Amino acid sequence: MMFQIWTYYFSLVSEMDTLTFATPEVKAVVKTCANASGNVTFTGWNIDECQTTSAGRASCVMYEQPDAFFIDYADGTASMNDTVVSFDLPSVGCAFLKVWQLPWGDSI
Repeated sequence: MMFQIWTYYFSLVSEMDTLTFATPEVKAVVKTCANASGNVTFTGWNIDECQTTSAGRASCVMYEQPDAFFIDYADGTASMNDTVVSFDLPSVGCAFLKVWQLPWGDSI
């Protein structure tokens, strides 16, 4: 019995050694702020050409599209089409949008 337990333990350790541990990476960040008079400002990292598009929406262009991605945006909805990220603007105040590249195959 002890031999089977140790054999199983060492087989698990051996499998863990051969695995690669990839983690999600932040690929782009946008901070957008809006005031009561309707002025909107954008500050970004690894993203460019941010502009308001329609009532309450904005879009920015990323330098490259990640293969599998997740958009972290708590202040509304956000989506990506090729390298263009579109998102809802906050009515008043600031919001952060982060685009994560996922190490596995499917976008969330």
